[in-house]
Amino acid sequence: MPTSRKKAKGKARKAAKAQKKEEVEKATGVGQQEDSFEAQMVRLQIETLSLSGCNNNDNGLCLHGFNVPKESSLIYFIQTFLVEYNAAIDAVRNMEMSFEIAQAATMDKYSDVWDNIDSLEWVKSYFLSVATQRILGGKQHKGACVDASCSNFLEQYVSVEMHKSQANINWMKVVELQNDADEHTLVSYVRKRIPCTCLNDKYKKVKSIRKVGMCCNPCCSHPGQKVQRSSMLYCTQCRLSNYCSKECQVADWSRHKKLCRAVAEFDSKQQS
Repeated sequence: MPTSRKKAKGKARKAAKAQKKEEVEKATGVGQQEDSFEAQMVRLQIETLSLSGCNNNDNGLCLHGFNVPKESSLIYFIQTFLVEYNAAIDAVRNMEMSFEIAQAATMDKYSDVWDNIDSLEWVKSYFLSVATQRILGGKQHKGACVDASCSNFLEQYVSVEMHKSQANINWMKVVELQNDADEHTLVSYVRKRIPCTCLNDKYKKVKSIRKVGMCCNPCCSHPGQKVQRSSMLYCTQCRLSNYCSKECQVADWSRHKKLCRAVAEFDSKQQS
C-alpha cells in the first residue's frame, strides 16, 4: 500500500531531525565526553534550539538567526564565561564588575574569540536565540532578561573595542535589561536583533505595557531605581544617562561627569 503524502512528510521531518541531532552532537561533542553541569546545559540549549525552534513558516524550523557551531571552542567559551559571571555576581553583587571579571577570566584562554568579530557575533546570536525561545515559552522571563543583557554587553563590546564607534560601554543599558526588564522593553530589544518575525505576535501583545527605565543615580529613592521611561530626563551632553528627576541628575554629577566628558570628547573627535 503506497505511503500517504502526510506520512511521507512526517518521515522526512523525523529523518531531518535525526540528521540534525547527529550534526549537533558531532559539532558540540555531546555524548563524547563528560562535562561540567554548565557545559551540559549550554550544549542542551544549543541542541534544543537546533531541533525544536519555532515553526514560523512552511519552510520548517526557525532558529532566530542561530547556527550550530563548527568549533566546540565557542561552546566552551560560553560555558566558561557564564560560570565566571555567575560566580562573580554571587561574590561581588555588582553586574558591571561581574561582566568585567568574566571577561578577564576568559581573555587569555579564549583570546581568539574575543579578538574575532564573527565569533562574538555567533555568541551574541546564541544568547538572542535562547532569549527568544524563553520569551515564546512564556515562563522564563528572568532567564530571557539575563540572556538579553549578555547579548547587549557583547554588542557594546564590539562597538567599543572593534568598530571604535562608541566611547564606553553603557552599563546602565545592560543592567536595565538584566534587572527584570518589563516585557515591552525585553521583547522590543530582542525582536529588533533577530532576523525572523517570530516575536512579532508577542510584541503586539506587550507593546501597550509602559516601558520602565532605571535612574542612573545609585541613591535614587525609587524602588530599584525604576521609573516610567517616558517621564525620565536624560543627560544632554552624553545622551546616555537617564534620570527620574533633575535632583537625581544633580546628585549623580560627581560620579557621572568623568564618563560624560569622555563620551562628549569621543563624539567630538568622531565628528571632526
